[in-house]
Amino acid sequence: MADSQALSAFKSDSLPSAQVTLAAIARDAGDPNLSIGKLSRLVSVEPGLTLELLQAANRSVAKPGSIKTVQQAIGRLGFRFVRNRAVARVVRQAATGLSVGGLDSKRHWEDALRRALSAKILADCLGHKDPEEVFTIGLLQEVGTLVMAAHDPARGADLERVAREPSETRMRVERELFGVTHDQVIAVVGLAWGLPEDILLPIEHHHSESRKQLPRGMERTAELLHVADLIADLLVTKGDERVVHRCRQAMTDLPGRTDVALAEVLERVQKGLPGIAAELGIELGKQASIQEVLTHATASLVQINQGYENLILQLEDALQQKQELARLLERKNLELEALAATDPLTGAANRRRFTSVAQRTLKQHGESGQAVSILAFDLDHFKLVNDNHGHGAGDAVLVEVVRRLSLSLRPDDLVGRLGGEEFAVLLPGTNEEGARLAAERCRRRIADTPIDCGEVGLDITTSIGGATRCGLGSLEAMLREADEALYVAKDNGRNQVTWYAEGARKAG
Repeated sequence: MADSQALSAFKSDSLPSAQVTLAAIARDAGDPNLSIGKLSRLVSVEPGLTLELLQAANRSVAKPGSIKTVQQAIGRLGFRFVRNRAVARVVRQAATGLSVGGLDSKRHWEDALRRALSAKILADCLGHKDPEEVFTIGLLQEVGTLVMAAHDPARGADLERVAREPSETRMRVERELFGVTHDQVIAVVGLAWGLPEDILLPIEHHHSESRKQLPRGMERTAELLHVADLIADLLVTKGDERVVHRCRQAMTDLPGRTDVALAEVLERVQKGLPGIAAELGIELGKQASIQEVLTHATASLVQINQGYENLILQLEDALQQKQELARLLERKNLELEALAATDPLTGAANRRRFTSVAQRTLKQHGESGQAVSILAFDLDHFKLVNDNHGHGAGDAVLVEVVRRLSLSLRPDDLVGRLGGEEFAVLLPGTNEEGARLAAERCRRRIADTPIDCGEVGLDITTSIGGATRCGLGSLEAMLREADEALYVAKDNGRNQVTWYAEGARKAG
């Protein structure tokens, strides 16, 4: 959020105004009723713009030099191209000669050009209706930084110190120094220079999610500016790991995205910079090679993911690596979730897990009228095992009992250890008849074969109580009913299955 008081200082600042003729061209070239002759006459009194248009027009034809007049150039390039270049020259002239302290204005225009060309190439790749306009807007998106330095030259050196940092870092420093950011400043000052709103609004919002609230055409342009900013950051930071990930994600999220390769965009930017810089009169410093940038970017990814030694990290498959890491994280989370829901000794569901699954099952089956059964297990005379053979033997018995229960049940049935030697089994979609058969199968599997506890084999039996419900009901009530049936089984001599009947207890 911009500081309104800080912005008002820029509104009232004594800044250079745009050259009148250029401002008129920028305004009138957007008029659909303007004749090519009148626009040609306007352009002709601006030698710098005239030369720029002739150069651009001759580059676009098979026979360079065949376009010799302004009118021919405008006919070739179109009114919007003229408007875009006039807008760029308005800003360049308005910003020329500003006292910006320690900010390197030559380096600034080089970075601005890099952002503009990145935006234009993305627009070309994605079929934007006017890539040249995207280029112009991209060229202006950093001009607010110059204006800030001119507003307070003493802080120009502070801005220069973060010039090679990612955009988010530079904007944080701008807020600390001025209370506003460069995109907010150019939106205010650009109006005073006579720049059209459809150029200023995408610049003002391209760093913010508020760009999604713009009219569709401006939103698309703002999205391209946002990604172009990250691509330019990638070039100036030479593959900073933070920028690599943000850049790849932003390219993936581009609206109407086709398969745009980051390496291809970077290479086209580097190749196109010298020609467009010469045309606009922007001096370039030494450029990092595309291979150098990609090497640094790849090294950054390797460093981030160094714990994953089996992954081969390269910039162009960074998205695939991200998906692989996400799947690994999901597996680890599932493992942690399983550990948190499992009895560490026996591997059965713990009480919390059993309760959660049973409540959900009862609700789902109850609403559809399906039967659900619950079995309550208690090992007979288990205290004697611990007393006579030690707790190690007791643990071995519990582990083996759960193993035998699992072998006796279906994959969808759930065994839970509720405490000590007390177990419960959830039987989804199972009526009383089916549940009785399952309970008897479990009882026999436990009782028929002694359990090996090292030096001795112990004969273990279990008493089982069951309850069945068709329709909605509470888990607490079913567990209570199964427990009541279990007590009847114990009272009747143990090692048997007993079922709960509403209003009465009956032995099985």
